[in-house]
Amino acid sequence: MEETSKMALTHWKSVIAEAKRKLAHTLKRFNDQDRHHACWLLCGVNRQFFELLDGRIPVPNPEVSFDRNYCLSYDRPLSSKTLRSIAGVVRRTVNKVRRDSVCYPRTKAFHNRIDFDTSCYTDRSTEDAQLLELMSMQPGKRISLRLKGRSKIRGTLQLPVLTH
Repeated sequence: MEETSKMALTHWKSVIAEAKRKLAHTLKRFNDQDRHHACWLLCGVNRQFFELLDGRIPVPNPEVSFDRNYCLSYDRPLSSKTLRSIAGVVRRTVNKVRRDSVCYPRTKAFHNRIDFDTSCYTDRSTEDAQLLELMSMQPGKRISLRLKGRSKIRGTLQLPVLTH
């Protein structure tokens, strides 16, 4: 389980690093405060990053110590239109990176995984989430997993098996 969580953390850090690299040119056109907000969205694997992937518009909370430093950086808050615009640019870039550049890493132990081909899962999208429904050991029953963000699911899925 520890290896799997490290692998997931490394994956998200790679996505963030590549998204920052791809956004560098676009961010040059932003003013300082807008650029600061975009960088705050991509400052690590944290609350605002996953809110962004869920389709929400993260807003800094001055009650949280990490966000307090962000909030003290500028005198005027950004308008909701500006926040939505910046979040849209960053979200589209992150999703493009996830789709085209950064692949989820493979597990080291190939015998510790379950492969699901296209007949063993269904991909379903609702208004607020993307769901992956996997076959289970009970006939007619599926295991529903809520995914972070939205992306195309295709081919054979590999799930690491956690042993204790």
